[in-house]
Amino acid sequence: MRALKWGTAGLALVVALGFALGWFGRMVDVVAPDNVTEQHRAIIQDWQTMTTAAANACQAQTAGTNPASPTLVEDPAMAYAATFRSIAADYNRRQANVFEARVAGPAGYPDSVAVPSGDVDWCAVVVSLEVGR
Repeated sequence: MRALKWGTAGLALVVALGFALGWFGRMVDVVAPDNVTEQHRAIIQDWQTMTTAAANACQAQTAGTNPASPTLVEDPAMAYAATFRSIAADYNRRQANVFEARVAGPAGYPDSVAVPSGDVDWCAVVVSLEVGR
């Protein structure tokens, strides 16, 4: 009976220790150089691509048309806006995830980016991104 109690206590200790070491190992992986490098690259790339998509949407939104302009099925500004929203969603997801950029992300970048909807002045979004960083 006594051996059973010690065996059960030992098993519980091993399981608890394994669980704690597993989480400790995961946190070490988060701050490991490979993950930090990847998160810096991903956040900086998302930021640059988001800024470019907003600038392209601004340019498409303000571009004038003339009789020689081609007839387009979709407004180019709408396509760039969809690209911006997709990149902003990825950026916000990474910044919010403790196992990704929340701990290991680069300094100087905002924790999240507002995802505009509706009738948006994309030129104002470009300015807000430049000021936000």
